[in-house]
Amino acid sequence: MSENLDELADRWWAAQRLAMGTRDQRKSWSLGEPSAVFAGYLAARERLDQGGAEALELVMALLSSSPDGSGAATVGAGPLEDLVTQHGEELSPRIDELARRSPLFHQALGSVAAARPGEGAMTSSPGPAGPPGPPRRRAR
Repeated sequence: MSENLDELADRWWAAQRLAMGTRDQRKSWSLGEPSAVFAGYLAARERLDQGGAEALELVMALLSSSPDGSGAATVGAGPLEDLVTQHGEELSPRIDELARRSPLFHQALGSVAAARPGEGAMTSSPGPAGPPGPPRRRAR
């Protein structure tokens, strides 16, 4: 399972590099290329959208494989924020535990924007934290 998580995390970070790369890289990414990276990104998004312990494990894998010092902010403002928005109530005990035990997770939580009352889950990932992908369904 950890090998699969490591692979998903590597492809998610590769997607971030492509989405923020040169014009040619961004254009290729918008067309779903390279296909292995795009498929890995979609699999990571699906796991995050489903929530649960598996999604938190992926967040931890993303944090531990961050290519630079901005990883906690990128993960916090992207996948972790989406996870908290969509599944925060069910995951709050585990999130609290991870925040106490992992300084990196605690740092990432600092980049999670709190939703205002009445706001639903975002339907797509914003900015650099979320490269273009298919539209995501709203949580019900």
